[in-house]
Amino acid sequence: MTDEREAELERERLKRKKIGEIRLVGAGAVLSQIFAERPVPTVFRNEGAKKVTLGFDCDGSGKILSVVLHTAWTEKWMATLPNLLDAIAGHVGTDRAKALADSLGLRAEVLDFLTVRDGVLVRSDRRIVQVAVREGVTEIGVGAFHACKSLERVFIPRTVEKIGATAFNGCASLSSLFVDERSEHFSSVGGILYTKDVSVLIRCPQKMSGEIGIPETVRRIERDAFCECQAIRSLEIPAGLETLCESAFCLCASLSEVRFNGSLAQWDAVKKGRLASFLRRSLTVVCTDGSVEVRPRW
Repeated sequence: MTDEREAELERERLKRKKIGEIRLVGAGAVLSQIFAERPVPTVFRNEGAKKVTLGFDCDGSGKILSVVLHTAWTEKWMATLPNLLDAIAGHVGTDRAKALADSLGLRAEVLDFLTVRDGVLVRSDRRIVQVAVREGVTEIGVGAFHACKSLERVFIPRTVEKIGATAFNGCASLSSLFVDERSEHFSSVGGILYTKDVSVLIRCPQKMSGEIGIPETVRRIERDAFCECQAIRSLEIPAGLETLCESAFCLCASLSEVRFNGSLAQWDAVKKGRLASFLRRSLTVVCTDGSVEVRPRW
């Protein structure tokens, strides 16, 4: 037997051994290994007993490449999926990535995960996990991401000039809102969304937890700014705050204390909406010279 033939048989033996190991650990472990070697971000990843569905934002167009991997065919797609991931990492675009997936025998389709009309992002698919809003979008509309419960991260481009009310309400997994540093309208500090000059706090992601300190430059906290931030226990608010809008702390189940870095007189001077609206529990506002209790009012 020639050396070449022996080498070929050895490769075949190792291949069969690897396939046997793969069958034991399952499709999930295979995917984890593939993505460890090729860390291409997914906008969603749904795993079931029979199939895994992956979503890729290939070019920021709002169109998502959805790829379905059947666990029974792990031996097949484990060899072809890396080629697709390499292409996506190379920014080939959604259409070319779809064509490549087809040629590799992968089941794929293109989905409209973000609906944009006349520059306004009006709707997003609720399965989305992370998204970079594409350059050119000028407005994120009212409720654009509402009830996207799996959404974890959003990147807002410099072209966005307006963000509608409740745009991020109901996003229970949202941990960070990022803004392009070149934006003239918005900024992000610690994952929280502010106006560019950090004078208005617009939205705190619902997944934030523990104690949150608000920058000294903030003069206004918008309506629903902390709505449904269930894990925040306390807030530190600057003495220069002028306006605290209605329902700012709506449905904050764990929030029990607000530390206001000013006097009781300064707190009284703050323009407040119906602060008690939809509070889950009594709220103690601690000032430099005393405290006041705010009771829930429905």
